Amino acid sequence: DIITHDRANISDKVRLLQDGYDKSLEKSGLLVYHPVFSYDKHELLGVVVGVVRSTVYFDQLITKTATELDMSVKVEDKGFDAYDDPLLFKSSNWDELHGKVISRTIQLPNREWRVEFKLSESVSAWERSVLYGTGIAGLVIAILISYIVNLQSREKERLAVMLDNKTVELKRMAELDPLTQLLNRRVFNDNLLHYINSGVEFSLVGFDIDRFKVINDKYGHLAGDEALLHVTKLVNANLLDGDRFYRAGGDEFCILSRVTDKEELAAYLEKLRGIVASSPFEYESTPIICSLSIGAAVHNDEDPESLFHKMDVQLYQSKKNGRNSVSIGD
Repeated sequence: DIITHDRANISDKVRLLQDGYDKSLEKSGLLVYHPVFSYDKHELLGVVVGVVRSTVYFDQLITKTATELDMSVKVEDKGFDAYDDPLLFKSSNWDELHGKVISRTIQLPNREWRVEFKLSESVSAWERSVLYGTGIAGLVIAILISYIVNLQSREKERLAVMLDNKTVELKRMAELDPLTQLLNRRVFNDNLLHYINSGVEFSLVGFDIDRFKVINDKYGHLAGDEALLHVTKLVNANLLDGDRFYRAGGDEFCILSRVTDKEELAAYLEKLRGIVASSPFEYESTPIICSLSIGAAVHNDEDPESLFHKMDVQLYQSKKNGRNSVSIGD
């Protein structure tokens, strides 16, 4: 049981999709099912399915263990659902080689494999006795078991790393705006609540691009995207250490700033406004100038909704003042 024993399980032979859909094609793959549990092992998070091309691994095994011996190997799967095609591997000279067959059974977590070794009759009795005496058959079996166990462990570690990487990647995708690669509105809401609950001193800054709709309508949506990227790049390059920058949606952006002195905050935001206003970007050889209307509010025990409203009032005030301006609330 994959859940009870927390061990990888192996399927019977399967036909790999990359080989084609023809049912006459050889089944040369194995599926390895790795359970993934929570750190305390109490909850099964899922099962990672890995694909192993069995012929490659068995060829490597035989190359390592039997090239110098006049011996061939056959491996059969005696586990569940393997009756229709039990042969996992057979040395190319198995049928031609005549000699004594030694059979051993390998117990895997959920399956049973039978390994048969055939030693050539051309090997002298003395050589045969030496081989048997040194336990070569047992050695090869041990190597096979070790190889399979090592394979499972290595695949599990590799898949675990891949799973971790994919989990991080998916988490990042869920947190980032796909165009600007800024943190998105959902992360902003979480961070704003965290700042308030943890007692951090901060200011909430909001701004949007003046007449952004005009840019979209006049030059097209690609130009609008370029404007968003242009502003993002300029603000990011001049953001103070510790400040967090978000795209709230459309042409609306927010900053959680650690600057709480109103004069310092005003100077900081004026600098950002001035840099954007004096740095046009080109779209299809046409220079386009962007400007920002910026509103800000220093947090003073407000809840998230009240603080956001306080900032939004200042943003509206900047627009009333003719846009391309900064307004900070009391």
